[in-house]
Amino acid sequence: MRKATFLIVLLTFLAPQLTIAASGKALQPKQTPLKLIVCPAHDNGHVKKEYLLLVDRLQKELGRRVRLFGVQRYGRFATLLRRGSVDMGIVSLQALDELDKRGLRDEVRVVAAQVLDNKARYRGVVVTKSGNGIASMDDLAGKTLAIPDYRSYSAWRVIQGWFKSRGVTPSRFLGQVEQAGGHVEALRQLVDDDVDAAAVSSLTFYQAEQMGMDVDQLLPIYKTKQIPFDGFCVATKLDDETVRQIEMAVLAFKGRTPLGKIVLEWRRATNESYVP
Repeated sequence: MRKATFLIVLLTFLAPQLTIAASGKALQPKQTPLKLIVCPAHDNGHVKKEYLLLVDRLQKELGRRVRLFGVQRYGRFATLLRRGSVDMGIVSLQALDELDKRGLRDEVRVVAAQVLDNKARYRGVVVTKSGNGIASMDDLAGKTLAIPDYRSYSAWRVIQGWFKSRGVTPSRFLGQVEQAGGHVEALRQLVDDDVDAAAVSSLTFYQAEQMGMDVDQLLPIYKTKQIPFDGFCVATKLDDETVRQIEMAVLAFKGRTPLGKIVLEWRRATNESYVP
């Protein structure tokens, strides 16, 4: 049997254990559960917990079970949508762009945009350390650049525009590209002097001090265009009343850290908010 090239992480089948508030609707056991797909799936444990809380709120509003799945590959999300196996999605701009390429963009409608730390958009940032002798992207010729991985939209795919504008490819211009496995890991490689520069999301860069990093030595040398955080979309096959209830639940949601700081909420958005 051909080995699957995608990873699907079932984040919960815990619906029977979720507490339904007295003000919420009673769950209807005979109804088919709605499926909420996260693409790409996040490895951050706290984010997963927030999504589970969002599932809880959706169930209370809909009176219907919601199952949460994570999908890593954009193509897999498109396949599930084509099969009718997607009711709702928390998806990146790139995932929506992939749907557009496959002629499936009209199968979903964006109803909300994710807001993190009160920011609706972010950028990719290329950072070096002061004293490295690097003042601009041109100085990275022959140097080592750490990135989260080649799938990263903000920290790899978007910065390809700079290389194209110079008529070069990263493999020929840079000395080496290190896949660190995550944004924080890429930045830490720079702090530890393992690489000459690192490409990360602006959110990671601005939170570096909270992670115990010496931010005074970090020097941004390039910023990408603004990128919207993940969007919440609904399948167009859903009826208007169900979509209205979903919108109410999502827009009222706020996820908080143990310290009480708001890190995840949603604002109303449309398809036009997610045009590459």
